[in-house]
Amino acid sequence: MTNDHMPDQWDRTLVKNAFVDAYRVLLALPGVKMPGRLKAYWPEEGASPSVRISPKPHEISQAEAVLVGIGTTKSWLRWLEEADPERARVLALWALWVSHDCLLGGHRVSEAEFARIKLKMPLATFKRHREVAAKLVAIWLQRNKVTPWVAPKPRGAAKEHRRSPRYAREARPEDWNVPEPTA
Repeated sequence: MTNDHMPDQWDRTLVKNAFVDAYRVLLALPGVKMPGRLKAYWPEEGASPSVRISPKPHEISQAEAVLVGIGTTKSWLRWLEEADPERARVLALWALWVSHDCLLGGHRVSEAEFARIKLKMPLATFKRHREVAAKLVAIWLQRNKVTPWVAPKPRGAAKEHRRSPRYAREARPEDWNVPEPTA
């Protein structure tokens, strides 16, 4: 690491946090319609007044890089959809779910319930797809020499657990079959 706060390369945890942060920024923007929810400038009739904190310009730019792309550069999500559509779907839906404070249909649900209800897959498969998708994006970002930024840790995100020694070795970029970036 270059200093105590900024990592020198992307890892899957930073990628997952960046996806969640991107959806949170999108939800905080005025007039953004998301599934099952409408955000607007004015509160509903009779709603209690609340303080609304607008995203900072650099947060919007980071969210744009993750979800939309900047200029001719593909978004992370678009690249992942082209490389592995199923895992892209899992990572995107998970990040959206966490950005909604782990609510599904207005009720807080566990990660296992989310995987079963929304993705219709076992929890282990869901976690494996999410982790592999984040790792693929991290490798792609490293190959494209994208400087990492630190997104705040998402609320409600699953805690990273310690793996057994059998899984202790992190995969190197050359271990993964990731297509080279196109110019």
